[in-house]
Amino acid sequence: HISDDAWLILEAVCTVIFTVEYVLRLSVCTVTGQTIPKFIMSASNIIDAAAILPFYIWLAMRNVKMVRVLGILRTIRLVRIFRIFKLGRYSTGLQLMVRATRNSSHA
Repeated sequence: HISDDAWLILEAVCTVIFTVEYVLRLSVCTVTGQTIPKFIMSASNIIDAAAILPFYIWLAMRNVKMVRVLGILRTIRLVRIFRIFKLGRYSTGLQLMVRATRNSSHA
């Protein structure tokens, strides 16, 4: 059994890492000739922002008694799963694990 505090710390660390990565990509997007609005409006970056923002919204609203809104934010956090799949493109280990899982489903 893992405590809720441990999950919160893990979520905070991952969100900070993803935020730093997003901000770094945003800060250098003009090097390739892309405008900042075009960068922000691209599909993958909208997914990235949707994965990052709910944590900060929850952090800002955690003392507000809006249980329903927080429930909706928890649902939106599922978008982070898309982030893992995006990172999977670069991780040969994750690609191998997906391939092994796919192959074992036929057994």
